[in-house]
Amino acid sequence: MEKILHVLIVEDVLSDAELAERELKSVLENYTVQVVDTEDGFHQALKVFKPDLIIADYKLPVFDGISALKIKQRKSPMTPFVILTGSMNEDTAVDCMREGADDYVIKQHIKRLGLAVLKALEKKKIERESRRTLQELQESEEKFRTVSSSAQSAIIMMDYNGKISLWNPAAEKMFGYTEDEVTGKELHSIIAPDRYHSAFKNGFSVFQKTGKGAAVGKTLELTGLKKDGTEFPVELSMSATKVRDKWNAIGIISDITRRKHAEEEQKRLISAVDQAADSVVITDTEGIILYVNPAFEKLTGYTQEEVIGRNPRVLQSGRQNKVFYREMWNTLTRGETWRGEIINKGKDGTLFTEEATISPVLDDHGKTINYIGVKHDVTKQRFLEQKLRQAQKMEAVGRLAGGVAHDFNNMLSVILGYTELIMDKIDLHDPVMKDLREIQKAAQRSTDVTRQLLAFSRKQVIKPEVVNLNPLISEMGKMLGRLLGEDVDLFFILAKDLWTIKADQGQINQIVVNLGINARDAMKDGGKLTIETVNITLDEADCQEHAGFVPGCFVMLVVSDNGIGIDKETLTHVFEPFFTTKDKEKGTGLGLATVYGIIKQNNGFINVYSELKHGTTFKLYFPRCDEKEEKTEIAVEPPKTFESGTILLAEDDDMVRNLTCRILRMIGYTVLVAETSNDALVLCEKSETDIDLLLTDVVMPGMSGHELKEAIENIRPGMKTLFMSGYTANIISHHGMLEKGINFIQKPFTINELAKKVHEVIGTS
Repeated sequence: MEKILHVLIVEDVLSDAELAERELKSVLENYTVQVVDTEDGFHQALKVFKPDLIIADYKLPVFDGISALKIKQRKSPMTPFVILTGSMNEDTAVDCMREGADDYVIKQHIKRLGLAVLKALEKKKIERESRRTLQELQESEEKFRTVSSSAQSAIIMMDYNGKISLWNPAAEKMFGYTEDEVTGKELHSIIAPDRYHSAFKNGFSVFQKTGKGAAVGKTLELTGLKKDGTEFPVELSMSATKVRDKWNAIGIISDITRRKHAEEEQKRLISAVDQAADSVVITDTEGIILYVNPAFEKLTGYTQEEVIGRNPRVLQSGRQNKVFYREMWNTLTRGETWRGEIINKGKDGTLFTEEATISPVLDDHGKTINYIGVKHDVTKQRFLEQKLRQAQKMEAVGRLAGGVAHDFNNMLSVILGYTELIMDKIDLHDPVMKDLREIQKAAQRSTDVTRQLLAFSRKQVIKPEVVNLNPLISEMGKMLGRLLGEDVDLFFILAKDLWTIKADQGQINQIVVNLGINARDAMKDGGKLTIETVNITLDEADCQEHAGFVPGCFVMLVVSDNGIGIDKETLTHVFEPFFTTKDKEKGTGLGLATVYGIIKQNNGFINVYSELKHGTTFKLYFPRCDEKEEKTEIAVEPPKTFESGTILLAEDDDMVRNLTCRILRMIGYTVLVAETSNDALVLCEKSETDIDLLLTDVVMPGMSGHELKEAIENIRPGMKTLFMSGYTANIISHHGMLEKGINFIQKPFTINELAKKVHEVIGTS
């Protein structure tokens, strides 16, 4: 029956003792464990438990590993002893080994404990073999020669002067020298000169004086030198004995090449894992953490000491349910690898997303002995993907919004136009007038909504100019003060030498007003609104943090409030049209959508940061423009009476066409009506009348309004054109920015707006 190995663990922390015992399972089969944490308990265990192996913590509250080691050396010198510690420097390690420890293991590398235990047991086994051989030698030198000849380890004997006098077959095989070749030579002839350990030389010197220098229990690691010059690592254990009343030294030499390779391999593995960018977690078969690498510490905020001995559930965020973890565990216990994404929570409460691969670690018999998890932090990647998806969604919604606004504006043109016509025909005191005004008010409000949709979808017609934001914002100060109310303090921080941008001044006003209104609503009890301008240059590193950002020089407009803030979930939807957290009576959900559309239309980008109860900051980036700032001339109000003339009207929508024709004729113009672009070309070719203006819809069947304009210019060079549409298209503009010389009127328009625009275009030279 195989002997039961008695393992004594000197440890005051139960979880650390359990970790050590778990590692023993991986290398030992038939053993029993006793744990003590006091000196009295240690003495008692040496006497009664009689350990075959001792594992001791370096520091305990009232006892320590060095003290235990010294006691062991006196009472049980042949018992293997391994120091286990949370941290140890090189000097401390040397002290432990000098006192007789067989090895030491740092707790964060607890996986090395199994190897250290096997090494210590093997070492003591060799020493015991040496002692038995010495005892037999003292009985008979001839018997010693017989025993040493059959020994597996290399055994040598040196006389009082350090000359080799005995060399067994195992030594001959190990070094390549025959006994005759080494007899009479000193030990350093088979030890690499630069590795000839000073401890051995000093020890042998003491041996020569006292016969006790090479005491049992002292083992040295040296570098052996074979006959062919090959160097290899060896372990030398020395003892002293008397032969014919003279002291002789007996050396047991072991080739530790394989062990050293294993140790180096383990060191490389540990180094690689420690330096890995991904988190690495090793657990036992019950899921208890045995090891985590520095990347894990950096990501989670937990130190190795805080998590070793605990279950990984310490990281659970609550974002996955019990079924998720049950299926993961079932996969692992079947011996399969689990792969997936996990949202975990760090020590400070921060959530992070990991791509995890968790695999069983199998022994030589296919039995699971550990689980290892390698986890890659994809938090930033998922955030950017979410931003990209959001941008794509906004783009799709924008296209939809633009199409809806186009069709809706046609209907609003008809509603507003006919309402105006009826209102012009009835008495102001007629009861119907009140109803008509409500219809007009509703239609105008709908017009505002469609214009906001056009701004969001970047199909709003704009006239960008080279401007400096500082004077624009300063001029808005009084208006903003009235808008925000007396309980909101308004502050401006305007950069000196601010760069210019190219933008529509009306759109800048829209941005500031919309952000101001939002800020006011977020500061119900009053607060502080700060508007700031900054010159800023973004590089590649800056842009990596934000999807859609590009490097370059920008003017940044910052609008900050100290209101109630926005939660993270709401923050992902704030720029979507019709999304609002306000009451239905207080907002349409188009304010921030309009801001988003405007900044995108101006080739910029926007970022918002908010914390609940701490306020919100919007940062808007406009590309720097190096063109000279233009001076805007004040428009002269056109006269109220309009000149007569002939207009060629091309509009495919029946209701809009009929209404527009009626309005133009009502204000004095002669109108030639075309339902299609081809009809307009025919009228232009056949009519002998001078035509002053082509008024055409942008989007026409068959031939677009722009193509119609070019075709007519070939027939009637110099004839002016006025485009109209519910939204712009790239055939007349780029992202809504009108090309120079293009005349445009946005649907829906009032009678007066159409009259003024037609007069303005016809009247230009």
